[in-house]
Amino acid sequence: MYKPEHKPIPISQPRSLTVEDIIQATEQRMQILENERVARRDAHLKQTYEQIYLDALPEDAVIANEDSIRLIDKLKQTQEMIKNLCKVEDELKDKICGLLGDSDLLIASNGKELVTWKKYTSQRVNTARLREEHPSLVEQYIETKETKRFILK
Repeated sequence: MYKPEHKPIPISQPRSLTVEDIIQATEQRMQILENERVARRDAHLKQTYEQIYLDALPEDAVIANEDSIRLIDKLKQTQEMIKNLCKVEDELKDKICGLLGDSDLLIASNGKELVTWKKYTSQRVNTARLREEHPSLVEQYIETKETKRFILK
């Protein structure tokens, strides 16, 4: 029932749709449907790939969790810092050696030895030549040890 205290809401006249409007709306809807289809397909492929990958892992493999990934990231950052510090160390050593010139010793004003830079002679076995000239002798002294090598990828 109509009550006089209610004012009628003006209704605007609907605009008539053109063929271009219908084509555009249809194309937009088709694009949305295609995007949804692709997303479902990609999710399925990802799940399938992950399952195939997990099935192919060696039995002694461990799947990384967030903590292990954080540890690896921190290790990589630490290694990068060490690498940079080693470069700085080498540069500083080169500068100090440049100060020494032909001298072997750098002494503080109080007489304390700060740095020595001396030539030394070392002797090493040329294993390649020994293996080539006396392979049976090398075989007598080879010891096989099993160790684990940590390789960060």
